[in-house]
Amino acid sequence: MIPKRLTLSTALAVLVSSSLPGGCSTDASPWVRPRRLGDEGRGAAASLLEPRELRVEYGGCATVRLLEDHRLECIYRPGDPLRLWVTHEPSQRPAFAMEGAGAWSMGAPYVLPEELGQGYRLELTEAGLGAVTVTLPERPAWRLQLRAVTELTEAELEALAEPRRRFEALEETLARPDLEVVPQIRALLHEMVERGQVWSAIQSETATAYHLTWRGGRPDLAQELLDELRQSLEERVPSLDRTFPFGHAVLSTFLGHTKRRRGPLTGAAHEYRRASRLVRRTDSPIHTLDALAPYALVLAELGYFEAAAYWSVEVRALATKHARPYSLAEVLAMVAKVSLRLREARQVYDDPAPGLAEVERIYGPGGPLEEYQEPFDALLSRAEHALFQGDPRSAQQQLEKMSALWLTVDMKARVQEVRLRALILQGASPKKLEEALVRLRSHAEGAVDPEIRWKAALLEGWVYETLGQMDDAYRAYVTAEGLLDRLLPMAAMGLPGDYSAARHGESTTRLVAMLTEQGRIDESICVIRRSRARIGQMALLHHHFAREPHQALLAPIEAYAEALRAYEGILQGSVELAQPEYERAHILALESQQRLEQRTFEALSSEPFYRRLPGCDEVSPRQQGELLLILHPQDADLHVFVEDDRGSAHLSSLIGFFSGDDTSEDWQSDLLLHPLDDRLASALRVRVLASGRARTIPVHALPWSSPSATRNEAQEPLIASIPVVYGLDLPGRPSSADRSMVHEALVLVDERAEGAVVEAAEVTTQLQRWGWAVTQSETQEQDPGSLRRALQEVGHFHYAGHAYYADADQSDGIDRDDQKRRWPPYSGGAASAPSHIPLRGKAKLTVSDVFMMKQVPRTVVLMGCATGVFDDRMAYGGFSLAMAFLGSGADMVIASTEEIGGEDASTLGRALYANASKIRDDPGRWMTSALADVRGRGRRVSTLANYRVYVP
Repeated sequence: MIPKRLTLSTALAVLVSSSLPGGCSTDASPWVRPRRLGDEGRGAAASLLEPRELRVEYGGCATVRLLEDHRLECIYRPGDPLRLWVTHEPSQRPAFAMEGAGAWSMGAPYVLPEELGQGYRLELTEAGLGAVTVTLPERPAWRLQLRAVTELTEAELEALAEPRRRFEALEETLARPDLEVVPQIRALLHEMVERGQVWSAIQSETATAYHLTWRGGRPDLAQELLDELRQSLEERVPSLDRTFPFGHAVLSTFLGHTKRRRGPLTGAAHEYRRASRLVRRTDSPIHTLDALAPYALVLAELGYFEAAAYWSVEVRALATKHARPYSLAEVLAMVAKVSLRLREARQVYDDPAPGLAEVERIYGPGGPLEEYQEPFDALLSRAEHALFQGDPRSAQQQLEKMSALWLTVDMKARVQEVRLRALILQGASPKKLEEALVRLRSHAEGAVDPEIRWKAALLEGWVYETLGQMDDAYRAYVTAEGLLDRLLPMAAMGLPGDYSAARHGESTTRLVAMLTEQGRIDESICVIRRSRARIGQMALLHHHFAREPHQALLAPIEAYAEALRAYEGILQGSVELAQPEYERAHILALESQQRLEQRTFEALSSEPFYRRLPGCDEVSPRQQGELLLILHPQDADLHVFVEDDRGSAHLSSLIGFFSGDDTSEDWQSDLLLHPLDDRLASALRVRVLASGRARTIPVHALPWSSPSATRNEAQEPLIASIPVVYGLDLPGRPSSADRSMVHEALVLVDERAEGAVVEAAEVTTQLQRWGWAVTQSETQEQDPGSLRRALQEVGHFHYAGHAYYADADQSDGIDRDDQKRRWPPYSGGAASAPSHIPLRGKAKLTVSDVFMMKQVPRTVVLMGCATGVFDDRMAYGGFSLAMAFLGSGADMVIASTEEIGGEDASTLGRALYANASKIRDDPGRWMTSALADVRGRGRRVSTLANYRVYVP
């Protein structure tokens, strides 16, 4: 029998009872071009001079309805404030005018550090106000029709109330849940829209989505109804996101809920982001919690750790101040889960203990919800936190509190995983470890969540390693790695399932450590490099399916969702099935998940772009005379491996490398390069294979001198003596060997970037001197389609930009680079640095755009800010423009890892071409020759540390 659970429809209660609420500088220099692309874009560019729409968002209406003349009318309650957010530059001040005789006053304004503009509270004290108008210089005025609720006639009030009464009657049936009433609800929603009852329709639909998603196990049906309502409203109310942004935000919140349950997680993040920004700007704390709390959790699962940590702090403060006990406990448990995901990924996190203690108080003796059951996630999070704190005994005590709970197979598996980890840390007897492992295996075999099988294999290896059974441990770890090969492509494609822990690759770390300790260095290096190839495969798959799912998978995905209907209903505690019915539902869900997994790999194998993970002898083989420097981080330590003509070796384990105070280049050189003096002296080229945090080490710029050098000779950057490149170990890419080098080049320049115009002119001259046919174009002349077509026709591409540029007047508010980082996901780059080329208007060339190209230039130079950042902590988006070009077939890309001063970047961009005679020269020698030229120009060479020569 399933015990009593809390069944308050918090979403419905809220909806019905509440009211609506540097371094990259610019210059504009003239430029004479030899040839141009995209002249047809001049007309479009001129249109940017037209007056821009004034962006105003509003909240605080009791309801909103559509008038016969297609204007929206805000029905306000006298005494309640109308909250307006006006997007404007800090130097501007909007003017407000009110029509009508009613009294009103201006309250204190408010600001949000992440947003452009300001919020204003208009205290509508009396009835009789007819409209509010907002004006800014050189902008069309914005106007909102007003009417007090006390001015509505009895007939108008009844017209608003009658459909709601009918919905509430249907909702009682839906809450059981009984899906037979869905057609009637669909018809009623259509009727509300036809009557112009915009907010009533949104209220009713989101309440329906709540029941279908969280109580009925039908997020697919909830999403269908939400999409239908949004489309129906937009047919009646054009540009709903601008004319009624608050209503649009509430719909986005619930679309986020459905996509969070169904996948892809990136889709959920986009919806939550849109909703969070709008409801925050209109100062609605409860609706902000509904969107921002799951947004923070999804960001943690996707790998956007900095943003997840940032928003979880605000969420906890909001919940403490505004939420009711049930909502407060729910939000605090969710914030704790965010913190634990960050801790799991070894990122900075906020201590979840105070929030979990507050949840325990709310449900404990004397608490406001003591008669109800504490949520499973909160109990499990408390046990996980105890493990992270090194207190396995407390973790076991928390798990004992679950002994009386009814748990699904998946829940049992998650509990058993934490219990087994606690036993290992406690040094339990072999018998206890083996018994716990048998139970975990049993639960994992029947779990619907595919990640649990990986966790079971990982812990099996850990147990056997603890017991000294190394052969068994090796087999278990290899099994776990094989499961990652199958799980992570599913995660990258956005298929249903929780893959957050698998993305961190604990099995890889443990297997490498074990093999290294046993002296099996070649095998350790193989595991590291295959793990890197797996990350590249993940990014490739994600960006191919970021826009739409694979058509062949639509049917099995829907079948999986249908099979989960009864099973997920049980997980929510709202469907009381007898044991035989539950078992049938569980088996059906498990079988459908397995079919989906099989169909995924059948579908992928038929795609020409799909690259299987290579074997050890296929991962970018080392060339004669080449030295491979493998940098593998583990927590705060760094493991250094080397492979050259002499063989392979584990050079050192640098304990605390990433936690020390001294991070100077001299210090790094002493640890990394000087132990390799003899090997470096005989190397023809160095290829750095760095993972995780080790990617930030500028190996090419570290000071080094040959052992044969005299003591008086100053140390030079390593690239002064040896060409250095950075390899990615990308899985099999489109072959470039069978296509000759096309001697046509495209030079793309952003004329607003400091030094870019001079750089482009000099690069063009050099290329023409070598016999290249060069086309120059400005970013503002190009859109993504025209630029992709141009890139597919050339053999070399040079981008001179050095900056991101984005119009602040975006549909969802400010979109400037520094603020954008708070609001992922974005296309490519690291967790804190998106990667794209800004084009005409608001367009941009993204990582996904590059991956969609059938052919790319063989060599690419990206002299723009952060075009080469890479963050393999991230499951999605952690791929930069440089990696996208390499993944699509380029042989070499030069790109930056940080934001660079425009003049310094421009100098380096010109120096790259000064001493080279052929584009096909050894890629590492581009930077070696540029070093001498930069010095000859009297410029500092430190800029070179922030650029890399990348190869596949």
